[in-house]
Amino acid sequence: TRELLCDNNLLLNPNIQIIVSMWKIAFSQLETSFRRSKHYVYDITWNRQQLEKVLNQRISIYSDKKRNNYRSLFKNATEEDFNNIFKLCNSNPRDLWDIFDKLFHAQFELDSSCTSISHEAVINGLQCFVENFSFYEYYPKKKKARKNTNDIYSYIKHLLTLNNPIEFTNDELRTSASTGGSTTNYITGMMNIGLVSKTDTKRPGGSIVYKINDPKVQYAISNKIIIKHL
Repeated sequence: TRELLCDNNLLLNPNIQIIVSMWKIAFSQLETSFRRSKHYVYDITWNRQQLEKVLNQRISIYSDKKRNNYRSLFKNATEEDFNNIFKLCNSNPRDLWDIFDKLFHAQFELDSSCTSISHEAVINGLQCFVENFSFYEYYPKKKKARKNTNDIYSYIKHLLTLNNPIEFTNDELRTSASTGGSTTNYITGMMNIGLVSKTDTKRPGGSIVYKINDPKVQYAISNKIIIKHL
């Protein structure tokens, strides 16, 4: 995409119009070379209300209008279950469809004759979604990178050693993951791909607090779920 997005002669050609859609994290890798002032950039985001609306519409169509609300698919599911579903989809309809696919399969494994999704199926389905998610879709790895090069899965492995699923400091990551003198480099690498970000908060003593941005990693830390590249 670099050759396409950074070729202004092509993009400004008056005889054609080019529209490129790509993940924000991948696009951020090109921003130092991309002439944003010369081209229109539109960030597409979905809030929960929009996601619920499009989910209900999708369910209505595929059920031949027999079901019009996603909540009617569930039994004994809690508000926390629903909050986790929409949090883990990360404002992305495609991931929401994937989550529901995992929920259906999880319920079938628990009880193939059941006609609704249980709380237990939500727990199992969300774990399956997090464990099997293809993180390279969000955080691309260079084509010619060596196998031992730091990538999203090696970063996640370090983060999973933390006790706090949201925030951490340099010292906390160094202690939990035993990253030693490379800790700062790891944090910089994670910031470069958007996995974590620096906050304005500091711990007593002045340690900078970093935030984990990916809700799937947060969920994995909270629920002791192992994420590894299959």
